[in-house]
Amino acid sequence: MILWVIEALEEMGTFDQIVISIERPDILEGIPEIASRLQSGACQIVQSQETLHDSVMMAMQIVGPTFLPFLITTGDNPLLTKHTLEEFMQGAMNSSADAVAALLSRDVLQPAYPDTVRTYLEFADGGYSGCNLFMLKTNAALEVTEIFTGGGQFGKRFASVLKAFGLGPLIHFILRKKSLHEFMEYLSNKWGTRVEAVVVCSAEAAIDVDKPSDYVIAKTVLQNRIDTAG
Repeated sequence: MILWVIEALEEMGTFDQIVISIERPDILEGIPEIASRLQSGACQIVQSQETLHDSVMMAMQIVGPTFLPFLITTGDNPLLTKHTLEEFMQGAMNSSADAVAALLSRDVLQPAYPDTVRTYLEFADGGYSGCNLFMLKTNAALEVTEIFTGGGQFGKRFASVLKAFGLGPLIHFILRKKSLHEFMEYLSNKWGTRVEAVVVCSAEAAIDVDKPSDYVIAKTVLQNRIDTAG
C-alpha cells in the first residue's frame, strides 16, 4: 500500500525529501521497490516514536532545518493522487493558517461509495471525513501535534479530546451548532495556533484501508486506474 502513496508524492515532483516513519523499518527494507529508493536517497526511513508529535519531530530532524512547509500523510492512504495533492497544497499554501488538514464532504463521498463506512465529523453545515493529509506551515504548527501527545488513538479517548477541545465546544460539536469554519476558528483561538481545513473534491481522498471492505474498494479503484491508463 505504501508504495502507491510514495508514487503519488513522487509524481508531484515538488518534495525535497520523503521520510517514512514506521515501527518496523526492516519490513520496508525488504521490499525491492522501496529498497531501491532508500539506496538512491529518494526516500528515508525513521523509527516511529510513541506519540504523533515525537514521530513528526523525529522525521523533521531527518529533513533538516528547512523542513517547513511539512506535508504529512499515512501509509494506508493508497488512493492518494497527484490531483488531490495539488488541490490540497494549493489551498494550504494560500491559507494564512499555521496548520491545515484535508477534509471531504459526506455529500461527495456517500453518493460515490455508498457501501463505505466512514467516521464523519458532524457540523452545522454537514458531515466531513478526514483524508489523512495535513500540512504544517510554521513552527507554531508543531504545538498542534503536541496537543495530541499522550492521546494515543485520539478520537477514541474522550479524556484526550476533552482536554484538547474543552467542554463548551464539544457540546456545540455534539449538538452540531457550529459550522466547520466556526469550529476551526474556535480551535485557533483556543490553541493560539491558526488551524484551517481544506475541503477537497475527490471522493477517494477519504478512503484509507482500515478494514477488509476498504481493501476491496481500494483494490478495485486502483485496478480501474491501471486499466484506464492502458
